[in-house]
Amino acid sequence: MVSKPVGNPSTSNKNSYFTTNPGKIKVIKDCWQYSGTSFNKKQREQKVDAGPNIYTVVKIEKTKKGTPRLLMKNGTFMTANKKYIEKA
Repeated sequence: MVSKPVGNPSTSNKNSYFTTNPGKIKVIKDCWQYSGTSFNKKQREQKVDAGPNIYTVVKIEKTKKGTPRLLMKNGTFMTANKKYIEKA
């Protein structure tokens, strides 16, 4: 039996999330704005549709498990996942 190399999860995870403040972002896949970093349904504030709108990021905060979240200018949090957002 041949074993396959296992990738370092923290390395692959780091590449799929913004870990430094991108400044301004554009949503490329519909997502939500949340009141906290846990991203549970009780914290959902507003749905954000993909499109040309530009959003300002104040800073990056991390969850208790270390997942980066974007603190937005309006005080809500958005995902830092590059599948949902891109630098504007």
